[in-house]
Amino acid sequence: TDEKNFFADATDVIRMIHDSDGIAILAHPGSSMKLGNPAKIKDKIEKLIDAGLDGIEKYHIGNRDKSMMKDVESMIVEEEIMVTGGSDFHGEIYFPVHIGTYGLSKSEYDVVAGALAKLKT
Repeated sequence: TDEKNFFADATDVIRMIHDSDGIAILAHPGSSMKLGNPAKIKDKIEKLIDAGLDGIEKYHIGNRDKSMMKDVESMIVEEEIMVTGGSDFHGEIYFPVHIGTYGLSKSEYDVVAGALAKLKT
């Protein structure tokens, strides 16, 4: 089966989110990017940023690849995009993590809250 038949183009999704006055965030890149060649993952994320990605979920239990996350953190700083994150708690059956285990710093939270406030105006 052709994978393109099952997934929308990320650039189109980012555009649709923005057209709907939303904020486009890449969720848990450590698991959503199908850990593989770090250079290819970095390239994919850079293409998403070029397409208008607003932020990346930095804090998530699935972000376990320290080398990849170091690259992600560098991209966040270089591109000045938002940081999001949290426990993503779905019950203990999925991950041994509890609500509040992961989260943003106060300054990171303020950036996200500011962006959300702008959407409401």
